[in-house]
Amino acid sequence: MAGFIRSAVTSLRVPPVVIGAVAGAVLVGLAVAALVAARRSEPPPAVAPPSAPVAAVERPRALSTEAQIAARRLEAFAAPSTSEIAEAAPPAAGFEMAFRAQPPFDAIDSVLFDTLRQRLKLHGVVPVGRNEICLAEDGRRFACGLMARATLQNHIAGKEPTCERAFLAEDARAEMLEVRCSVDGEDLALHMIRAGFAFPALHAGAHHFEALAEAKARRAGVWAGPYEPALEDRSRDDSRATPFGSTRVRSPSPSEAGTTLPALMKPNGNARPLPRGPEGAGGGVQPPWAKSQ
Repeated sequence: MAGFIRSAVTSLRVPPVVIGAVAGAVLVGLAVAALVAARRSEPPPAVAPPSAPVAAVERPRALSTEAQIAARRLEAFAAPSTSEIAEAAPPAAGFEMAFRAQPPFDAIDSVLFDTLRQRLKLHGVVPVGRNEICLAEDGRRFACGLMARATLQNHIAGKEPTCERAFLAEDARAEMLEVRCSVDGEDLALHMIRAGFAFPALHAGAHHFEALAEAKARRAGVWAGPYEPALEDRSRDDSRATPFGSTRVRSPSPSEAGTTLPALMKPNGNARPLPRGPEGAGGGVQPPWAKSQ
């Protein structure tokens, strides 16, 4: 056989280099085939089960400078023990939530009046103007501002209105103190609304508007004819135009007792100024805010 191959190769005259290349290729092919067969005979690798998702870890946010300062102060704060806490002091004996308005009373408009040493304004209502003129149902004009003042004056005259400050933070010596008052158990602001000479403010309660509806139904006061309430609260203007005590009737001094009105006039017919009292003009009455502190 070998001799046959040699004779065949010799007869074909194939170069030895080609024969070596072919033999090398055959050997490489056999090696690759053996490797593939060995891989196929191996068992497949085990597949690991899917792992659970890992939750994202949130990093704490950095505190602001203000928060860090507050935290340090809170750590340094030491609350006192209950034995070190003093009992609350009782309220001052002189402080009272309610007070009685002191006469004489002088109505400035339908919600504003002077007492002995204080000017008070009813809370939750706005007035008919001090000098306002209104129209009656028949078209006639009437002094509704004067009638409104007279209604308030006549209702509180000879009585003791009980009042309390509407705002406790307000200075009791203010030029005009806003109060809630009652006379004979009746709210004074509601009385003036029912009489038709005051109107609920924007912040008033439902009972104020119920009183207004009652006054309109009875055509009381300014509602006797066509009327449109003013949008602004005119009590401030009335207060500035009428100084405290300027409407007060002065009692005659002992030297003037029994003196008739003409004797108090100058020869030219002009009234002479009233003598000054010990605390100022107007019967010696001076509001607390005019006194020196």
